[in-house]
Amino acid sequence: MNHRTLGLTVRNFRTLTDTKLLFGPLTVMVGPDTAGKSNVLHALEFLGDVTRKGIEPALQERGGFDALAFRGGRNPVSKISFGVEGVWSDFASEEAPDRYELSISRRRHPEPRHREHMLFRQEIAICSCGNVAATRARDSVDVFWHGRPSPFLGSSWMETERSGG
Repeated sequence: MNHRTLGLTVRNFRTLTDTKLLFGPLTVMVGPDTAGKSNVLHALEFLGDVTRKGIEPALQERGGFDALAFRGGRNPVSKISFGVEGVWSDFASEEAPDRYELSISRRRHPEPRHREHMLFRQEIAICSCGNVAATRARDSVDVFWHGRPSPFLGSSWMETERSGG
């Protein structure tokens, strides 16, 4: 089996506001300065660190949500998302690839006097298994106070596994 990544979608990560790249056997990125070539590599590196170390260390090593979110618009970004397609399982193909999606959302605590932020994360992995797509989803809510994990509230995880056709 020849494993390979077929494509990458990135939204609101650094300068990449809505970027979709298709990868071939050899992909070369060429463009002027500040076009986003390095940020594509940073996005791939971030996703690799998420799989190796976990989401919290990957975010904290890079300065947290605010350091990674796109800052060029009128309103602050509240969600960063990534999508990766590839051939990783025995049942996937270029026509029916496996997919991984990660969304990280940040919302301010509802009470204005608090300086807490809630970080919501949703991960979805979809593997093509013949005529059935097996989906594994994980949602969590983490509360941050002044950019660090809250000393007052912990984290909660919900994990589900679903099958669909």
